[in-house]
Amino acid sequence: MPKIDTTQNLYRNIPMFRGMNTEEIAQLMQSPFVSIKHYDQNEMVFMSGDEPRYLYILLSGTIFIGRDSIDGKRVIVTGIDQVGESVGGAYLFLKNQSYDLYVQAKDPSSLLRISKSAFTDGEWSKHSYYQKLTLNILQELSEKAYFLNRKVQLLSSGNLRKKIADMLLMNQQNSSSIFAMNREQMADYLGVARPSLSRELMNMQRDGLIEITKEGITILSLESLQHITD
Repeated sequence: MPKIDTTQNLYRNIPMFRGMNTEEIAQLMQSPFVSIKHYDQNEMVFMSGDEPRYLYILLSGTIFIGRDSIDGKRVIVTGIDQVGESVGGAYLFLKNQSYDLYVQAKDPSSLLRISKSAFTDGEWSKHSYYQKLTLNILQELSEKAYFLNRKVQLLSSGNLRKKIADMLLMNQQNSSSIFAMNREQMADYLGVARPSLSRELMNMQRDGLIEITKEGITILSLESLQHITD
């Protein structure tokens, strides 16, 4: 497995290190609370029922997040392949709460691990990087909570056309911005079958609401979409 640059690479790609200079990142990486662990293909990072001990940050490879169904089958919820994305943070500070999901390496992967013990260590909190790291963790958890709240609102918004309209409006940057998520991703996000989604998108294009191109979906009538969501 290739050697990972623990300074420049992390500085450029990891949101948790936002605001830190190269020296602060180097100091953080030398901390006894921080380590990099390599996982083989299909190796478990943690299991459902394990005690949360680390904040994990992906450095390379791909990991799966899944749950165990009632009948004992493992169901993959999502995959993570974006360098710098974290997992496990929501459980780290919950009292007496074990994981109710599992994380597994899809292929050879490397994860940066920050120990839960770091956040209760008085000496660690004196370093300049500590406040920046804590603020970045809070920001990421807040963003994820906000994202989930928007998704709950969207999924409970009504029929499929209304869900699509809500989704497009939530992600618009201007009156004709291009929505680049592909249909498979949209179907997974909305919790609907891809054929049903495709049919409704074509109906919305026929009705002059949107235009579907190779680049994505362009809003043609912002006012009409807003009317659908009213």
